[in-house]
Amino acid sequence: MRQQYLVVFLCVFAFVRLEEEPGLDLSRVSEAIQQDFFNLCNGIGLLHKNVHGDVVTIDNIKFYLWRTKKSKKYTILDPRNPTKLINKKAQYVFFVHGWLENVNTSWYNNLKHSFFEINPELYVIQVDWSEYAGKDYIIALYDTREVGNLIGKLIINLHQTYSVPLDNFMVLVGHSLGGQVCGFAGKHIKKYLGKKIPRIVALDPAGVFFEDAPESEKLNPEDASVVEVIHTSGGRIGYKEPCGTIDFFPNGGSWQAGCIKEAIFNMTDLKTKVSCSHFRSWRFYIEAVANPQSFRARKCKSWEDYTKKPDSCEDDYETMGDLHTHKRGKYYLITNENPPFSQ
Repeated sequence: MRQQYLVVFLCVFAFVRLEEEPGLDLSRVSEAIQQDFFNLCNGIGLLHKNVHGDVVTIDNIKFYLWRTKKSKKYTILDPRNPTKLINKKAQYVFFVHGWLENVNTSWYNNLKHSFFEINPELYVIQVDWSEYAGKDYIIALYDTREVGNLIGKLIINLHQTYSVPLDNFMVLVGHSLGGQVCGFAGKHIKKYLGKKIPRIVALDPAGVFFEDAPESEKLNPEDASVVEVIHTSGGRIGYKEPCGTIDFFPNGGSWQAGCIKEAIFNMTDLKTKVSCSHFRSWRFYIEAVANPQSFRARKCKSWEDYTKKPDSCEDDYETMGDLHTHKRGKYYLITNENPPFSQ
């Protein structure tokens, strides 16, 4: 089962990305898929390979700052001398992309605009860790901890050296492996400061090889004061079980409305059948941030209870993507098949 899970992720997810996102190195993607597929077909479980991550350095991670809505161009930050980030009154938002992505990923720009609509004075930092995210999945997975640690160190430096209040770091938003990176950033900050960052939003955080890992090795509810998770391809690409303080399961959290669910028989159908649900997490969140009262969800024990036994659910509602919520538990909702997704 574990190998089937990874075959779907490695062979399907990468191939469908080729037409989805700009800035991908197709030869790199092809080589990565071929190598991991070869290993699997020869019965070598990737989880048990003698694999080590790269030596992750801050020089290979780029931080792109958009300073307020009026910014016409980003500023590339020097994390060793982050003076351009110093503003004790500003609210900071970090974006962290997933596997095979880079700063050109489409959701970065769209989510930036959504955040600026609610607060035009935000400091938006788009993290580009493509030097490591562009490697074979198993290598990128191992690198998530060190990438998260370096993001955490930047925040600690701003807080301790330049007196930026920790509460000013409004939210870290990560998709797929980026969701796990945010978790490691939160762990690092908590370890060295003894305090938690205010909020992490994990958009369909990666589940492959994280599901059975100990809490210290994956995103968990202790990584921030609020850990909001939006599950959209749980059990296939994304993390299936609750792993936040508040977990949202639109359309049950595994297959999304409007995304084809039938069995996969040929490569032609892969884009709409697999990546669709995984990418819905950031599509939902972009819409949710821009429309704060959208995506009303109900607290319930399970998707089955929500759809078949609604009387058993609590009379407790929350809007998915609410940047102020401190509620806890599992929340379910139904979305539209096409934008606008909120009903």
